[in-house]
Amino acid sequence: MAVSLRLPQNRLDGAGCLQDTMAMVKTESLSNHFLIAMPSLEDPNFHHTTTYICEHDENGALGIIINRPLKMNLGEILIAEGRSEEAERILRAGIDSQSYDPSIDGTPLRNKYGILPDDTVLFFMGWLYHFSGLKETALELVASDKNMKMLIVGDGDAYDDLMSIRAKHNLEDRIILTGRRPFKEMPSLIATADICILPAYSWEPIMQDIVPIKMYEYMAMKKPVICSKLYGVMKEFGQDNGVVYIDRPEDTIKKAVELVNNGSIKELGAKARRFVERNSWDQITDEFEVILKEVIESKRAASNLSRKS
Repeated sequence: MAVSLRLPQNRLDGAGCLQDTMAMVKTESLSNHFLIAMPSLEDPNFHHTTTYICEHDENGALGIIINRPLKMNLGEILIAEGRSEEAERILRAGIDSQSYDPSIDGTPLRNKYGILPDDTVLFFMGWLYHFSGLKETALELVASDKNMKMLIVGDGDAYDDLMSIRAKHNLEDRIILTGRRPFKEMPSLIATADICILPAYSWEPIMQDIVPIKMYEYMAMKKPVICSKLYGVMKEFGQDNGVVYIDRPEDTIKKAVELVNNGSIKELGAKARRFVERNSWDQITDEFEVILKEVIESKRAASNLSRKS
């Protein structure tokens, strides 16, 4: 997410290197340009920032600082800047609901990786950041039921640490690291799972406001997701839609055991699928086309009215 700033021209003229930049382009608008703050700029509003200039004219400028977090979405920012709330339409992320089909059988891959029918598989795919919470989850696996296993698809910073944890605690048959796999295999790999996980550090700045597309892919496959309390994810999916939230990565195994014991995995998976299936790319494309037609008709009507007057 980004910080939005609207500054009058005199404020821009007092903003260090922005003054010099504006002076060089007195006859040219900086709209649709990026401004990168020089290291020497100490103004706290712009120190170490990259700013996208949305508007720049004789009345001032509207910019979005793209490398600072703000707990507002773009629609909220534009409304705060005076746009009509009725004119704002937000489309959620999309999912290929045909490729991510919950009827895909995960048994062949479970057999390939030595996963037994009674095993409970916790699944993760993506880049293995140190802040992904996977190392903490793996360590908690040591004291858990032997039927609980982790299937981790991907590569990254934490891969070697996960290998070390697996070797140190003799978890070769319970922590399965596939490395990188082709994207086309993801639906079949997710199909092996009982529960998908996203136990990332909730305090990590990078994770604060994002909604990883893998969340939609997990849920489309009718899998419940155990996820840290990430602001963007909680805002996107809310409560009782197939996502179960935890405070810390270390709580992942405990929560998974709870879901197994109370028999709620299938129910949560069904809720997850219901939530995301309305977001197929076909439906989003249709909705986007309707919005475009409305905009075009509105512009035509305004143009005709202007001609008549």
